[in-house]
Amino acid sequence: MEDYEVEPNPIKKNIPNEWPKKNAEEAENYLYSNQEVVDHPEHYQGTKYEVIDIIEDFKLNFNLGNVIKYILRAGKKDNQHQDLKKAMWYLEREITKEKKV
Repeated sequence: MEDYEVEPNPIKKNIPNEWPKKNAEEAENYLYSNQEVVDHPEHYQGTKYEVIDIIEDFKLNFNLGNVIKYILRAGKKDNQHQDLKKAMWYLEREITKEKKV
């Protein structure tokens, strides 16, 4: 597998560096204060379909679902190049898995 310089776990957490919360209840309220961000993040929205609906409709496994997710969100959340590298990382992982079968 080629080296794409992708972190072993390319998923980021949406927790700010300056975590101001004192207890679990306050932290939960902070994380879920805007339910749209949790349920329907803008960077996963298309003009007609949400990424999760496409992944579920095609019954994609974890790796292939992430390939689609990162391709469709490329340039909407983070750096487009980074999202495409993440998609390649998951695709390479799936290809390697298939070769072992």
